[in-house]
Amino acid sequence: MVGAGISGLAAAKKLAELGYSVSVIEMETFPGGRISSCEIEGCILDDGAQYFKPESSTLLDLMLNELDTSELIKIDKTVNLINNAHQILPPDPDYSAETRYSYLNGNSTLPSLITEYLKARGVNFLFGTTVSCIQHSEGLFELLDMQISSIIKADGVVVSIPLPQAANLLSASAIHLPASMDVLDRVKTLRQIEYRQCLTVMLGYPFMVPMLNYYALLAEDKSYSLLWLAIETMKSSHRAPEGVTTMLAQMGPRFSKYSFLESDELVVGRTLLELEPMFGYTFNKPMWASVKRWRDSQPMGYVRFAEANPEEILPEVVVCGDGLIKGGGKVHLAWESGIEAANTISTRI
Repeated sequence: MVGAGISGLAAAKKLAELGYSVSVIEMETFPGGRISSCEIEGCILDDGAQYFKPESSTLLDLMLNELDTSELIKIDKTVNLINNAHQILPPDPDYSAETRYSYLNGNSTLPSLITEYLKARGVNFLFGTTVSCIQHSEGLFELLDMQISSIIKADGVVVSIPLPQAANLLSASAIHLPASMDVLDRVKTLRQIEYRQCLTVMLGYPFMVPMLNYYALLAEDKSYSLLWLAIETMKSSHRAPEGVTTMLAQMGPRFSKYSFLESDELVVGRTLLELEPMFGYTFNKPMWASVKRWRDSQPMGYVRFAEANPEEILPEVVVCGDGLIKGGGKVHLAWESGIEAANTISTRI
């Protein structure tokens, strides 16, 4: 398994249930991928996925019935809309009717809980290890690290990283794999889907905002500079010291693309200009600010799972993730893609 994001964790869980020996290799020192939380000045913020909306998926059953629920919370406040004139509008009824979950100490709690759950069931994790290449010899696939040293050998490989990264890995591996030109055709298919960049700006203020009936604002048109604004301390007061308000702004695709390489100071300054019409000059001077840059944030479109994983081309290497399912970019859909990958590879090895 390459990648310990949510789709990789789903595939690992399913394969372990089917009786396979599973190892998960992750370049970071922690699981979760874009399910990420951070701590700044004693404040906890979700700088990646903002909430979980697992609906009726197998992820919901796991969260509610198999994992520790002591920190699991339902977000009971609404998400209101904002227009291009920075006017705060009533909530979208359908959007607000959805049940959304979070965790008291950050959404990264979920992948951590799943990882411990899987370790207890025999799944092996190798964190802080980057797979640079996959090669095939004597009927086995060998994963190599950045020093071209062997990490592990396996009967099959699930690649559960964002599609641009998966395409790069298969491209680097093609010469070492059977039917290398056909593998490059798979690479071309994966490259059809681009991922948008996202700048996430986190802000801390030395005062409390008045109680609101909403905890977040969503742009009614995703082309706006400000895509999402969450008052994180409205999600859970447990996440900041008393008397502190934290906000998190996720910027729109155009803003993020053209400001991605700008300095933190410039990105924060432009973000504050977006907040001023809604909240006034008081919010122009946060006591701290931080910027998170997501190069592969969410897929723009999708490729069908079967098209990305044809049975006739390197069938024992299966790619999964939110770029292979319609409406991708959602945690529960990435989870379901991982389940599909596990079921698929189990029929091919």
